[in-house]
Amino acid sequence: MACVIMISARQSGSGSARRWCRCCWHRHCGTRACATEEECMNRRKFLWGASTLTLLAGLPARVLAAIAPGYPRLLEGPMIGASTTGGFTVWSRASGAFGVAVEYASDRAFSDAKTTVAVPASDADDFVTRVQVSGLKPDTVYYYRIKTDGINDRNQPIPFKARTAPASKRPIRIAFGSCCRVQIDQQQPVFDAIAAMEPDLFLWLGDNIYADSDMEAAFTDNYARQRAVSSLQPLLRSVPQLATWDDHDFGYNDSDGANPAKSMTLKLFKRWWANPSAGTADTPGIFFRHSFGPIDIFMLDGRYHRDSPNAPDGPAKTMLGAGQKAWLKRELKASKATFKLLVSGTGWSNAERPGDSWAMYLDERNELLDFIRDNQVTGCLGISGDVHMGEANCVPWSEKGGYDF
Repeated sequence: MACVIMISARQSGSGSARRWCRCCWHRHCGTRACATEEECMNRRKFLWGASTLTLLAGLPARVLAAIAPGYPRLLEGPMIGASTTGGFTVWSRASGAFGVAVEYASDRAFSDAKTTVAVPASDADDFVTRVQVSGLKPDTVYYYRIKTDGINDRNQPIPFKARTAPASKRPIRIAFGSCCRVQIDQQQPVFDAIAAMEPDLFLWLGDNIYADSDMEAAFTDNYARQRAVSSLQPLLRSVPQLATWDDHDFGYNDSDGANPAKSMTLKLFKRWWANPSAGTADTPGIFFRHSFGPIDIFMLDGRYHRDSPNAPDGPAKTMLGAGQKAWLKRELKASKATFKLLVSGTGWSNAERPGDSWAMYLDERNELLDFIRDNQVTGCLGISGDVHMGEANCVPWSEKGGYDF
């Protein structure tokens, strides 16, 4: 059945009427209309699709990924997260609500390949997944590749490789750094140099992005841009990554526990990293302990519970908060590792005054050093970020009956 046409009052130059189909709203010239109902329906489908694309073009990328994901693929990643003697975590962010799995093998030809159970990527976590690869041998290189929706990711045809953590007390090479501002340096060639050193582990010491905002979109954009830096990819894909934060990836410059957006920034930090844990059941934050070979690594959270640095120093003033400090003391006392590495986003020395380093929280810092001395916790050393340079310092605690930190 032919569609009904509507004749407009306006005439064309040739004298023929402009006509509009009332069903598909297609403009016809003269007496031309949809010849059949099928033709009319086809036109309606085409126009609906075109209008839908126009509407989709104005939607955020995250929403588009949920409703128009295209073919299954990764948008960011893969990145190796926490590594143990029996496996490692693979972080990635998919293009939509697909299952993400890791295929792994002991050789590049994948002759003994196994595949993990697929982890569903969902809009609730911005399509981020963390796939656990387990049942592996310690201190062994494995090849892996990502499967999205059951097929090998087409953007990553070459398999990657990662090494499990050592069980024996062999020498460990740890690389670390902080203050990574993609707005200023999009190339970041330092990561090429770091990857060439083939470290066993890389530690991010904070200011890993410079969001300087209380808006979720700003944090997400900065995380995505930093994670996509080309020179960073070999390091992310092959070396385990652990991270803490500092002020610029927690909130604004010098922000403390009064930051009203800290719950949001905590959520996004946990989303974009693959640390083994974050905080405790009773104390929120990003702090955790991770064992790697002969080292216990204590990644500290110096922001979430921090008092204002401008408050007078004293026994009650805290950078860590009561819950985290009690956890740290308990875990240090229980550790049997040869070395205990205390990782802070801000400097341990008292050189920076005024500022927002431990120099403004000396009572609490000294309390920790006294605890280490009094409980004979051996092998402690600290590393920190924030100051945009490298230096080696010593806190002379041997004169107080302990050992220099």
